[in-house]
Amino acid sequence: LFTTTLFAVEISKESHIQGSLMVDKAGHAVSTANADMTVVDGQLVGRPAEGTNVSAAVQVTEVSSFATLFDLPSFDARTLTEVKTLTLTLPDRSELSLSVTGALRRGG
Repeated sequence: LFTTTLFAVEISKESHIQGSLMVDKAGHAVSTANADMTVVDGQLVGRPAEGTNVSAAVQVTEVSSFATLFDLPSFDARTLTEVKTLTLTLPDRSELSLSVTGALRRGG
C-alpha cells in the first residue's frame, strides 16, 4: 500500500528529479529563477525594484582563503598578485605576518 501511494504521489507531480536535473512530466529540463537576483552580462545583479529598470551589482565582502607556504609555487601569477599577507608560524609557535607588495612567478 505504501509503495502504491508513493508511486501515485510521484506521478501526480508537475516535476521530477532525473539525475541532477529537475524535469517536467515529459522529461524536459525545467527552468527556475531567483526572485532577488539575476545574471546580466556575466555579472550577478539584484533584480530591479518594482517600477524601475535599474539593477546594481551585488556587493560582497572580501574573500579570504588559506594555503600552506608549499602551495605558493603552484599558484599562477594572477593568484599570486592577490596575496596580501603571509602569516608564518615559527618553530617557537610565535607568528610572523608579512604584507605582500609584489609577486614574481618565473617560468619553469
